[in-house]
Amino acid sequence: MSKIKKIKIDEDYYKKSPNGIFLIKIGEDDKIYIRKDSINEVIESNPRFFDFLTVKVPYILSFEENLYIRFNINTHGKNTITLISDNDDTRNDCLVYAEKLCILNKTNNNFKKYREFTGKGAKAAFREKNTGLQIGWNDANNFKVVLSQISNKSYYCSINPDIGEAYLLSRVLYNHKFNYDLLSVTEKTGCPYHTAAVIFKDGENCNITLEADFSDKERTMPVFDMYYAGSNPSLFDDTFYMKFRDLYTIKYNPRFKLPSLLEKHRKSLESSTPREGKDFQPVLLHLYIDVNALRDSIRRSSSRISEKCTQCKTTVKSKKEYLSSNLRANSEPISINRKINIKQLKRAHSAGKKNKTMKNKLVNE
Repeated sequence: MSKIKKIKIDEDYYKKSPNGIFLIKIGEDDKIYIRKDSINEVIESNPRFFDFLTVKVPYILSFEENLYIRFNINTHGKNTITLISDNDDTRNDCLVYAEKLCILNKTNNNFKKYREFTGKGAKAAFREKNTGLQIGWNDANNFKVVLSQISNKSYYCSINPDIGEAYLLSRVLYNHKFNYDLLSVTEKTGCPYHTAAVIFKDGENCNITLEADFSDKERTMPVFDMYYAGSNPSLFDDTFYMKFRDLYTIKYNPRFKLPSLLEKHRKSLESSTPREGKDFQPVLLHLYIDVNALRDSIRRSSSRISEKCTQCKTTVKSKKEYLSSNLRANSEPISINRKINIKQLKRAHSAGKKNKTMKNKLVNE
């Protein structure tokens, strides 16, 4: 398995997937370049996903005798996968967005069938791969699942979601009100987790994702990224876990009230983190969509913290007080190069039918 490389084309730098099927321009990651001779193969891997993509001039890139076509998220079609949500509470929410992408994949990207499941709001449809436990009902339940999956770096780097599945990286102590008082200002300002849905693959060990960013309320476009997944230590720096690990690490404080853990997980946690001067590393989960859960699932809201949780020893006086306090983690760390030029987005709306015609012509040539 070769490494995800950074290459230079003309004056710009790009991430290149191991087999050269995908390129992502650094600083312009709301677009993706796909090698022309591989487009049909990519379409087959995620049927109808190209209905949500469009081509915008200039659209051809040449590298090492290969031609690449640049695809943007379609902003003018009847059905879109932009970050505009059904309500302000879920706008740019990475977990809600990943759910929507994976539900679309599960329903063969059929918006009519998708809406039969979801209605006007997002539903809690993810389950964790190892336990089958549902993610998204409330913070307390999420935290219980996170605690059950405490492991090590090698395991997390080898987690490899399929197309239509997702990563979720979570802080360990985010649901403890007392512990929040002991966190640094930087640690308090970040979301407790980050989620990314896998939309394509280059080989078995390179995942292409499409991600939301809750920290940027104004952005309307998701971003593409690529990650290695496997057991080769020399490639760990390219994994989802290692890219975001430092952003979701909590500095150890001897006054932390540690949660109740199963014995098998306590040994792993104590051997690696709770020592003065050490850190609490985040936990990475592998998520999949349970279609059967969609029909019975409650709509997610921003008020999903239990007033008293026996699983994680969290107690708050009221939901309203907790959600309005500075103890609540209400935004994600701002990732590098994840801002969008709104003027460019508005111009994209006028491209409309011309871009769709051009895309079909290029794909069928």
